[in-house]
Amino acid sequence: MTENNILPTAHSTIDANALGQLITKLYDFNKDLVCELLHRGMNDFYLLRSKDMIFVAQVWRPNTKSKYDLNRQMEFLTFLHKSGIRVPIPKKNISNEWVFSFHSIEGKRYASVFNFVDGEVFSKNPTINISKKMGIIFGNLHNFSESFDLKVNDKHIKREQNIYNSLNDLEKLVGHRKDDLVFYKEIASKINSIYKLSYKNNNLRYGMTHGDFHIHNAFVLDEKEITIMDFDACGIDFYAQEIMSYKWSIEKNSLDKKLWDVFLLGYDSVRTLNKDEINSFDAFLLGKELSYLCGFAKAINAIGHVSFHFPGLDWFSKSLRNHSKLAKLI
Repeated sequence: MTENNILPTAHSTIDANALGQLITKLYDFNKDLVCELLHRGMNDFYLLRSKDMIFVAQVWRPNTKSKYDLNRQMEFLTFLHKSGIRVPIPKKNISNEWVFSFHSIEGKRYASVFNFVDGEVFSKNPTINISKKMGIIFGNLHNFSESFDLKVNDKHIKREQNIYNSLNDLEKLVGHRKDDLVFYKEIASKINSIYKLSYKNNNLRYGMTHGDFHIHNAFVLDEKEITIMDFDACGIDFYAQEIMSYKWSIEKNSLDKKLWDVFLLGYDSVRTLNKDEINSFDAFLLGKELSYLCGFAKAINAIGHVSFHFPGLDWFSKSLRNHSKLAKLI
């Protein structure tokens, strides 16, 4: 009978009370600690609070991150914090580690604890003033990043590889739209060639980056304090590619183009983009857009349409063709 079949899980939710008990032991927190589920998305967040403190725990989905990559993420966050960039600050446990693990139905899962960041997400009130300030922040972030020591095993963000590795998932998502599928595969091949040439261009500066900055990844407090959030995708990438992620998020959410214009002004006030970096904008934005669609196709059953803020297949069909023209690929 069907009711006796046990179906697998795609993204289970860890019990907040059990997680709180584990964190209390690992971090020597007060026993009055309360752990509550705060948000589910690409990963899960839990509010940790007691009478005299407040933190946030992040729990990653299984098989999405290595412990090495997570530790490098924490090192980069700590580096940026010490450099004066407002970011979530990871807290080490009593074993002097940023990352701990536990077993779940789906296997090993990693988690970390951060300071609580107050404020409102930028996307709720995307003002020109704050966008310009964020441009300054990212210009400085990239300046600081150039002095962050890179290691042999650090993750490189290879969008062309991510696209190719997700084509089977993309086919499931848009297989009923044959013309779109053929077009996306053609563009994927052309984007692959562009990135291969880009890796040989020494004028396209690179280093450790946020990896996925967009309008939902900044918290604003009292129009003054701006905290850059969610470094889960951080890795080595072109700096010009990084800021295209922000521009694309403005377009995707149909926001005022001036938000991008002033962001770029702010960025340029502290860090000058060279000619090759500026000329890469259209192709890099296209790479961001197609990799997003492929990432959505790959993770849809673990995350869901709503969490992705997915604008729809018709929107992507039109937008990808438009950006392909701007990048002179069609």
